[in-house]
Amino acid sequence: MTLSGSATAFATPPQALIVTLQPETVRAYETYVSQTEEQLKKSLQSKEPSLWPNHSREGVLRGEIKTDRIARQAVEGGLIHDWIGSVLIRDKSVEDVAGLLTDYDRHKNVYPEVTASRVVQRGENRLKAYLRLRKKHVLTVVLDTEYDVTFDSPAQGRWQSWSRSTRIVEVSNPGSKDEEILPVGRGHGFLWRMNVYWNLVEVPAGTIAECRSISLSRGIPFGLNWIIGPISSELPRESLAGVLRATRDSLAD
Repeated sequence: MTLSGSATAFATPPQALIVTLQPETVRAYETYVSQTEEQLKKSLQSKEPSLWPNHSREGVLRGEIKTDRIARQAVEGGLIHDWIGSVLIRDKSVEDVAGLLTDYDRHKNVYPEVTASRVVQRGENRLKAYLRLRKKHVLTVVLDTEYDVTFDSPAQGRWQSWSRSTRIVEVSNPGSKDEEILPVGRGHGFLWRMNVYWNLVEVPAGTIAECRSISLSRGIPFGLNWIIGPISSELPRESLAGVLRATRDSLAD
């Protein structure tokens, strides 16, 4: 950020950055997710199941972390961010990787954005999880998030998981005596909703982990693009790449 940008940041009234999530924004996100999930079901049932159709795995097999934006769609009152990525977890089985992804009690020690985590409820092929996230890009925002997670192993050497956010609230003054949980749908709006889809496929070199993240954030109001624009465009990609890297590195021998 430039010095002039920093000065503007301090001059921007905090209330100008606080917004309320609108019902029509949620409906647009739910429609997008519903249509995407129908496509994903077909893709995962194909002969070469993948969240990333027609994508070459050559670079991933060489050890690269691949990320790409599927869509950045403006809707009434918000933005939908659809990102996908993949990484090779070398010399690890699908069971090894799946074990980490479903061990939410451990996530606070693995993923940089997660400061607290736990499994709230566990059932057969299903669980409910809680994560406290600390997202930093120009501004720092702390969020309490809850998810409904389903997972399945449809064939030998394969595993998939769908995680859908059920509650996301912003935390004011986190960790202090003045900590306050803001009302649902009220806050800076950097993350209103988030669904995460994993597809694990075992290959001779290890396991390829594909992850697709579909999130909802606030729109960018006129005059605040300089501060909200970079967060909106870069944060989803940085978060996804960080998750893939941490998953790989935490399982490294």
